[in-house]
Amino acid sequence: MSANYSRLLRDDDLVQHFIEKVLQFRTTPKIIRKIVTSEKMLMDFKEEENTLISTKHRDRDYVSELDRWNLRERIISELYTLQRLENEDETTLGAGGALPRIPVRSERRAFILIGPPASGKSSIANAISEDEGAIILDSDFAKRKLPEFEYDCGATLVQEESNKIVFGFGENNPQKIQSLYNRAIENGNNLVIPKVGPDPKSIIKLAETLTKIDYQVNLTLVSLKRREATIRALHRFNTTKRYVPLGYIFDQVGNDPLLTYYLVKEKGQEFFSSFGAISTDVNLNEAPECIDLKGDNPAKKYKLNQDRFF
Repeated sequence: MSANYSRLLRDDDLVQHFIEKVLQFRTTPKIIRKIVTSEKMLMDFKEEENTLISTKHRDRDYVSELDRWNLRERIISELYTLQRLENEDETTLGAGGALPRIPVRSERRAFILIGPPASGKSSIANAISEDEGAIILDSDFAKRKLPEFEYDCGATLVQEESNKIVFGFGENNPQKIQSLYNRAIENGNNLVIPKVGPDPKSIIKLAETLTKIDYQVNLTLVSLKRREATIRALHRFNTTKRYVPLGYIFDQVGNDPLLTYYLVKEKGQEFFSSFGAISTDVNLNEAPECIDLKGDNPAKKYKLNQDRFF
C-alpha cells in the first residue's frame, strides 16, 4: 500500500476529530494513540525499502537473492497445494494455503470480487471458493507466509513482494518461477480474485485477459459504504492489530468500488458472464443481502432485496 493516502492522521487531535466528528463514532484514548503510532510508522516507510527489492528489512535467514527466490517458490508451492485454514490469521510458512476444503475444480471459471477493505470480502470469497471449488488468489495469504509480516508495519513491507508471488514477477524473474496465478490458469483451475476495485479499467482489463484464455468471468461487488467500512477496519485493528490506514479507506477508496461495479456492468459487459452485488451493511449475525443480480452469479445465494441501493 502506498503511503500517499489522503487524510493525515499524525496526531491525537486529528485522529480524535476524524473518528468522533467525521465518523460519528466513540473510541478510547488508547486506540487513538495506537492509530497515531501506526500512521507515523507508515509515514516513515520508504517504498524503495520494501522486501521485494531491498535487503534492509529482510529476515536474516532470507537475505540473499538465492534464498529469497527459494522462499518465494516455497510459498507459491504451499499456496497451491495446501487448503485454506479455518482461521486465516494462523496462516504462516508451513501452514495454510489458498485451496478450498473441497476438491479444486478445473472448469475455467473466474470470480472477480470487488469491495472496500473491511467490507467482508474475505468471507464472501471463502464461500465462493467452497461452492465453486476455486483457488483464492489473494496476496494476503502470501503476506502471512513472509517472515517480515510479523514486523511493525510488516504488511506494508511485504505488500509488493506478496503481490508478485500471487500474480507474477514479470521480466524480473531469473529463476523462471511460476506465480500462483500462472500455475492455476495453466491447469484451468476455478479462481476467486478479490480486489478493492477503485479503477474500472483495471477490472475490465483483468476480465479481458481471462476471457482470452477461455475463462468464463463473473463480477461480484461486496457493497459497504465508506463510513461503515472504516469503522469495521477500526474494530478489526483493535482485535487483530492489522492496520489499514483509515484515510485510505475513507478518502481514497471511498465508495469507488460501487461506482466501478456499475461502470463495468455498463461498459465492459462483453467480458463477463454474470454480475451480482451483495450488501454486507447488515446487523451482526444477519446474512448479507443481494442487491443486484444479472445471470448466474454467486450473489444469487443471498436473499434478493431490490429496494436497497447499497
